[in-house]
Amino acid sequence: MNQKTLVGKIAKELGVSSQTIHWYEAQGLITPPERTETGYRVYLPSTIQELRFVRKALSIGFSVPEIKSIIYARSQGNQPCDMVLVLLQKKIDDVNSQIESLTEIRSDLEQLQKEWLNASTEDHSALICPLIEGTNNTNTSK
Repeated sequence: MNQKTLVGKIAKELGVSSQTIHWYEAQGLITPPERTETGYRVYLPSTIQELRFVRKALSIGFSVPEIKSIIYARSQGNQPCDMVLVLLQKKIDDVNSQIESLTEIRSDLEQLQKEWLNASTEDHSALICPLIEGTNNTNTSK
């Protein structure tokens, strides 16, 4: 059974817009669909599977170039799972680095909050807010 489906039906099924599917096609993430005599795109079941793969990969956090490299590796007959594991580890490392950075920022902000809770706001020479204007700590603007 080689059932072909129009983009609107697929878009509804996947919860995306038709334009999103067209964008995936333009990015080379899916096999270009066949066209009817009137120019409508019709998608084969295999392309619908590709769309599901792309949606899942994007939801995990893989970028378009990463997904393209995974798809390319597979099209060359390679099983890209080792590549996927390497990419995933890099994402985990990046997230850990972001967590570390955000933890430092939070600590700086909490310290500033403690200082400000004990600070006087009676400085009438401040243009807007003496707490901010009187702050010498620039570490919080990372």
